[in-house]
Amino acid sequence: MLQSYEAQLRGNQVTWLGSPPSGLDQIQHVLVVLEAPATAPTTPRRTASEVLQRARGSLAAGDRESVLATLAQMRQEWDR
Repeated sequence: MLQSYEAQLRGNQVTWLGSPPSGLDQIQHVLVVLEAPATAPTTPRRTASEVLQRARGSLAAGDRESVLATLAQMRQEWDR
């Protein structure tokens, strides 16, 4: 069974923040998970008008009534 213990890693030294695990005199396999700092998104932000402009025509060809009928049918199927 895996157990977790909170510690800080400074260089090559571990400082336990709580009670250390028992049996440290034996060889132990240790997995260290480092928390990466949050970074700013690499993709540029788009305005709502840019998103809508790019989405134009994505519902396929058809007149307004057929698109609204398809949306109404999808809504009814969702409500079931």
